Amino acid sequence: MTSQDNTFEMSRMELLLREHFARIDKQFAEMKADNAEFKIAIVNEMNKHFEGVNSRFDGLQTQINAMQNDITGLKHDVNNLFHWNYCILAIIIGVFVLPNVADFIRSLFGLFRDGIAGILALFKREK
Repeated sequence: MTSQDNTFEMSRMELLLREHFARIDKQFAEMKADNAEFKIAIVNEMNKHFEGVNSRFDGLQTQINAMQNDITGLKHDVNNLFHWNYCILAIIIGVFVLPNVADFIRSLFGLFRDGIAGILALFKREK
């Protein structure tokens, strides 16, 4: 083996390595292109998915706004109900309960009167 053989071998090795690196660079370029296509496909799929989610979210937001408006209206109605309930309660008390309360108070005072009269009658008999 001579030094020229070594030079020839080195040139050949260098050529083979350059070919190998050129193939590797080509594969990297293809992989990057595939990766870019894959990223684009993923982004498109995610956008499609989130468009559906966004439309659902918009629908939910609309329903929430409608519910808030309904709740505000119900609060107003409930305030009116409280007012009417108090009026109805006052009428019920005035018409139905108040006469019974008055009779109870009359009978209670009658019991006290009879009790006091009975006690006084006992004291008058002893004299």
